[in-house]
Amino acid sequence: IDILKNMLVPDPNYTFLKSDQRNLRFQINWTYEFCWFRYSKIQDGAFCLMCIIFPPSDGLGKGGHQSPGKFVIEKYNNWKKVKDLLKDHQNNHYHKFLTKNK
Repeated sequence: IDILKNMLVPDPNYTFLKSDQRNLRFQINWTYEFCWFRYSKIQDGAFCLMCIIFPPSDGLGKGGHQSPGKFVIEKYNNWKKVKDLLKDHQNNHYHKFLTKNK
């Protein structure tokens, strides 16, 4: 289980790429506050570790017709309001289910 927990954890001294003209970049302290939040150097974006390993199989939303998006099957690299989105993701029913027994 330690191997999974340490997946996609960058070195604290890693210099993250700037994502836009505002010079915003990934902050390592987000991985401390949200233990499931991980950064991919290859894709220069972030994901939810638990949700990419165990993605919801029955769809999301009313009727199950929506597929998981940001943090799960799409990288996230718009750092402007990331903390609000992290809190929203953390409260999704499928994420709560995966992390309730961590």
